[in-house]
Parts: sequence; structure tokens; C-alpha cells
Amino acid sequence: MGKFLILLPLGMLGACRSPEPRDFSPRWKFLQNPAHPFDYFMEMIRCDLPAKAREILSADAKKRFPEGSFTLAVRNTLAPDATKRLILGFEQHSVTVSPDGETALARWCNREFGVFLDIRLMRERLAGRWYWAIDFTREQLVETLEPALMAWYRRQRDAADGRIYAYPPDWEYAPVAADCPCLRGPGGIGVHREK
Repeated sequence: MGKFLILLPLGMLGACRSPEPRDFSPRWKFLQNPAHPFDYFMEMIRCDLPAKAREILSADAKKRFPEGSFTLAVRNTLAPDATKRLILGFEQHSVTVSPDGETALARWCNREFGVFLDIRLMRERLAGRWYWAIDFTREQLVETLEPALMAWYRRQRDAADGRIYAYPPDWEYAPVAADCPCLRGPGGIGVHREK
């Protein structure tokens, strides 16, 4: 069973590239595990389906981000390739469930951009089903990611001695940070319960 759970997210990675039509509705049973909203969210962003990614946001996050503003936040028309690179570069390094089992805290890190987010997950009910919803804040999606994008652009320009502004396809991007802070501390990747 454990091997299946590890392989399931890997199988989802190529799903949007499949020539066959595919149902992208949330897999509610899959989302009952607090480690899995990340996988579904990233799959929808990779497939350029921000409205589907928004389906698993918490009720509060949906109020903060009406559908149009959420789409603009994740697509960012000023730097769409870099924004997508930033979002898809996140890895989930830990999930800690609260003692009451109603909330969790997920650490999402992007080493290349030198940024991490502590994302709150909330246990919510929709149409009689419990699932884990992502509770983004405006601070996380706008105020944290914009400076990270600007720092990354400056790093690329510095790596190219200030001469290149349009990078060729074979350009080796220079990371902003060597690794992320959460990898230096105790713990590791996995789902943890607070005591």
C-alpha cells in the first residue's frame, strides 16, 4: 500500500500531457490525506487549470481570492514563465497535523528561488465529504512570491554579468539559495502529528 501512495503522485505528473481527455475533478478520497492537496494543486497549475486548483482552497481562501484574482496571481502576465517556474519548483518538505486533527501546517520550499512558505491546511467538508483544503493568504501568494521573483531575476542577470535579459533555452539558471532552511533542521519529509 505504501508503494502505491508514493507512485500515485508520480503518475499524476504526466497526466495533463496525455492525449486522452481526462477528468480533472478533485479526487476527494485522495485529498483526505493532508500530504496530498499539494500534489493535486501542483498538477492543476502544471496543466494550466488554475480554476481547478482553486477548488481545493479553503472557504476563507476562496473569499480572499475570487476566481479571477487567483488566476491572475498564479499566471502573472508580466512574467508568466518565471511565475510558473517558481510555483512548480515548490516541494513539500513536511506536514504537521494539529492535535485536534482540524488543521495542519505544510512547509513548501523552492530551493532555486530561495523561498519557503508555511501553508495552513484546514479540514473542510463539501457535499458530505471531508478533505484537506489549502488556506493561502494574500501575503503568501503576492507579498512573498513577488520579491522572490525579483531576487531570482537579479541573480540571473548577475550570473550573466548583466548582459543577458532574454535567456536562451539551454541557459543554466543560477539558484538564489544553495538549499532551503527547513532541510538544515531536525525532522525531514513526512507527515507529523503535534503532541
